[in-house]
Amino acid sequence: MSPSYSVKTVISQNGEEMPMLKNLNTGLPEFEPIVYVLTHHRQDALASSTMARALYEISYLHIYLEYREIDLDGRFSQGLGLSLQEIDGLVNHLSRPAIDFPISAIQDRLPTLIQATVKGKNLEKVRMRAGKQKARAVCNKVYSCRLRTARDYLEWRIDQFISRNKMMDKDEKKILRMVKKEVSDWITARIRKDKGRNQVGQREGLDPQVVERLLSITACDSPDNPWRSRHCQIRNALIVSWLRKHGVRRGELLAIKISDIDFQKETVLIPRRPDDPEDPRNKKAKAKTLDRVLPIGPELASATHNYIMNFRRKIGVAKSHPFLFVSNDKGLPLTLDGCNKIFRDLKKHEFDLPRIFPHLFRHTWNDDYSEEMDAKKIPPAEEEQMRSYLMGWSSTSSTAKTYTRRTIRKRAQRASIEMQEKMALPTSK
Repeated sequence: MSPSYSVKTVISQNGEEMPMLKNLNTGLPEFEPIVYVLTHHRQDALASSTMARALYEISYLHIYLEYREIDLDGRFSQGLGLSLQEIDGLVNHLSRPAIDFPISAIQDRLPTLIQATVKGKNLEKVRMRAGKQKARAVCNKVYSCRLRTARDYLEWRIDQFISRNKMMDKDEKKILRMVKKEVSDWITARIRKDKGRNQVGQREGLDPQVVERLLSITACDSPDNPWRSRHCQIRNALIVSWLRKHGVRRGELLAIKISDIDFQKETVLIPRRPDDPEDPRNKKAKAKTLDRVLPIGPELASATHNYIMNFRRKIGVAKSHPFLFVSNDKGLPLTLDGCNKIFRDLKKHEFDLPRIFPHLFRHTWNDDYSEEMDAKKIPPAEEEQMRSYLMGWSSTSSTAKTYTRRTIRKRAQRASIEMQEKMALPTSK
């Protein structure tokens, strides 16, 4: 993130989160970006993290405009937008990591700024240092998201300028709408299309042997268990079980409250509480998908009840809040990073395991579910409806394709082998 801007999240008394873009040079919030995310994201009930990401991306655009000394409203008042050369400069800027932004934003202006300085340094020295550095680039997905946000924000700024200036005549408005289309088309043409040709190496679920080894290591009585605290051993084994058996997202798991679990019916509510006033965490745990009620089975229900009654209640201030999983030191609700640390601890001990993180279990669960549906010979349409409910996807979602790559690959390979076995080889004489 450039030192010129910072994204801060303000939390109201009712728990509602509102990210804001702050200009660190003036100490004031940036008005236009905040209004933009309010009108384009908040009204669509998108998560605060989505709005924060949009603000980060808009700040990257502002950094470029600042270094190029581009005043958008001044341009619009003259019936102008960004030139093609400026668009190409912006594209180059947004393709770079944030740490390179001061260099990438000014590098195409160097010939006309030889006498200028950047943050107290002679620009010629900056140019020489930039020339020695190997150009870095962000991945296509990040790059494309940045360009889309820049395009949509610039379109919105032109629309806002037209709506504010009531005295503009029809011809002036027509010219600005043409500028809007031109800038939009130029940026859209530079967004890289993902043609989906790279299939090897995409994220898949864990192999059964890896899951078995992981369960062996995290078992409370395992000599390989890396945690010394009994609470950590019980809690972490339970977290792995919840992730493996339900494929819930990390945020969904950490948002579960004890009251969400019905131990008599052996069910759990996976809640959707985007602005929960009871959640004290800076980054609130929340569901990204639809809420739903899931069966948890007697084994998991018993293990969860044991954790609550015999371990959780003895940790710090755990009794003062309703969240199921708590930190080991103070008993506060377990944070998203705290959940990630569980799997980083496994990596540090150099077990014979690949890199594992919570979201991999969502892929693994879908592979296991596909095998179960194959064994039960459930019709594909019914399988898809059931899967969508359990995962929290809408009935029309195609997200399942993302989570069944391993299953599809295995089915394709199995079909290929069966087909090959039916093909007779020519006999040698």
